[in-house]
Amino acid sequence: MEISDIISLASLLVAVWSGIHSWCNGRKLKKQQIQINEYILLQNRRSEEKEKQALICANAFKTGNNGWRIRVFNNGEGTARNIRIVSDDIDKEKSGVTLRKESDSYPLLNKGDHFDIVMVLFEGHIKSPIVKFTWDDEFGNGIERMQALDLTF
Repeated sequence: MEISDIISLASLLVAVWSGIHSWCNGRKLKKQQIQINEYILLQNRRSEEKEKQALICANAFKTGNNGWRIRVFNNGEGTARNIRIVSDDIDKEKSGVTLRKESDSYPLLNKGDHFDIVMVLFEGHIKSPIVKFTWDDEFGNGIERMQALDLTF
């Protein structure tokens, strides 16, 4: 065996090793790319779902001497429809809290919009009444969220 044969054999071994190494790395990269693609698709689906969802929240605040209001607002990305407000703690004789609502539901609340409800408090009223909001949006119908209002100012 001559020196040129040894060099040729060494070159062949290096080429075979490089090919196997490249093939193994290529497989790993393909697996990683599949995982990245699945993650990006999942993020896109979540983003699309989030754009369809509304999130109804409320704050109670004092206006003037004895006036109180509940500000209902949409913190979500989507538009809320048919917003209903229900509470076991409000509009009962012993709760000391009464709402002056114009209707039982509000037709539409876009992202960032709000509406106010006049609230009358009596002596000895509940300090943290719990209200339940129910609404429809592009993500679903009859979505519910419960929240306690702070009436301790």
